[in-house]
Amino acid sequence: MSDPRPAGVPRVALRWPEEAAAALGVSADTLQRHGVAGEVRLWRLGSLRRVALHELERLVAEKSERALGDELAA
Repeated sequence: MSDPRPAGVPRVALRWPEEAAAALGVSADTLQRHGVAGEVRLWRLGSLRRVALHELERLVAEKSERALGDELAA
């Protein structure tokens, strides 16, 4: 699928789960297997589901804080 945005227009959302998984460096199956859709707000545009970049950034920050907290408690 080609990108219809004019050059210089920032991307604010990704297709779920394919592009979101690629941005996180995992497979779409991994996102679905771990139930990540329940942890981020998705929105629908026609038949496509999208996730805002800030939602993925929030998820990564929360998971990172939890992992660091678990590591420090050990």
